[in-house]
Amino acid sequence: EETNHYYPFGGVFASAGNVQPYKYNGKELDAKKGLNWYDYGARHYDAVLGRFTTNDRFAEKYYSMSPYQYGANSPVGNIDVNGDSIRVYTETQSFGHTWISVGEGSNMTVYSYGRYNGTNKGPDRSSNSLGNGSGVLLKLMGDEAKAYNDKKAAGGMSVFVVTDVADEKVANILDEKFNMSTTMPDNPKSDYYNSSSARIIDEYKLTSNNCTTMVSDVLNKSGSNALKETRLQQTSNFGTWTTIPIVNRFILPISMQNHLVRISKPGGVVYKTR
Repeated sequence: EETNHYYPFGGVFASAGNVQPYKYNGKELDAKKGLNWYDYGARHYDAVLGRFTTNDRFAEKYYSMSPYQYGANSPVGNIDVNGDSIRVYTETQSFGHTWISVGEGSNMTVYSYGRYNGTNKGPDRSSNSLGNGSGVLLKLMGDEAKAYNDKKAAGGMSVFVVTDVADEKVANILDEKFNMSTTMPDNPKSDYYNSSSARIIDEYKLTSNNCTTMVSDVLNKSGSNALKETRLQQTSNFGTWTTIPIVNRFILPISMQNHLVRISKPGGVVYKTR
């Protein structure tokens, strides 16, 4: 059993055992060559100084504070959040699905778009993959969000963190979509029948307005570069090429997943965690 006792800013003053690297606030301690920095994903944190080692790229939102500060200089009452905890999830079993979340832990909000008004079910509740119908956006928070992701994880899913846009931007886009309607699923066959966490926002169309196009549109509108790339195209002059910018709008979950896997790298715009 491992026990650690910390100073307010994360320095260890007493410990028993050392069996795992995840310590203060659940972050991994990099102790190589006496470094003793905590890995917060986008930045490292030095508990001796009570400061991050690089500045906060969202510092313009908190101009009254140092861009290196931790927890607003009050670590007993505050936990420093990443501010870029956007995750894109893909599952490719059966017909597949793509969804997105913002925030961490109990503050996570899951947004999932699909045919949650029973239109993806036949009369005997069997799967009806070709059914269009009501497009329902789920906004799941707290225990609901955790239960949704836990169920998906049990069936197998991939998870990608998008680092180049703030949670707030993505949440605002999706909240606007969610709040544009007050109509809840009205089909008793729906798992979200009359649920306040579900809103019918438009018409679901299998090949042009589905779960994957929804996530694509949100990422692109937020300003993220996750789905942007350049491709070579031959010019009218023989043997010469030029680059053209591409903004992807994926339709299939497997296409989204393959793209994110291809560009995923530690410290990049996208990195894979599962």
